[in-house]
Amino acid sequence: MKEYLDSLGDDWKSFVEGELKQSNTLNTRSLGGQQPRNINDDADEDNAYEVNMEKIMARFSNFNSAMSQKSDDNDDDDDDDDTKQEEEHK
Repeated sequence: MKEYLDSLGDDWKSFVEGELKQSNTLNTRSLGGQQPRNINDDADEDNAYEVNMEKIMARFSNFNSAMSQKSDDNDDDDDDDDTKQEEEHK
């Protein structure tokens, strides 16, 4: 095969070193300038996702507790307001 390619002469060598090389270089790039992902990136993302979910769930629990506590406080306040209104109407 090498002998055959060598027999094609300078035109072939020029094509391989010029246009073909440039085309191969362009074809190895990802579309849109994206960098190829590494297998380890997936594991890192999964770990980051789990950590973020833990933080989100903790914040949700805190929020839920605060809302529950606020609701209980408002219920107590509402009872006092009702009592005051009843006394005013008498």
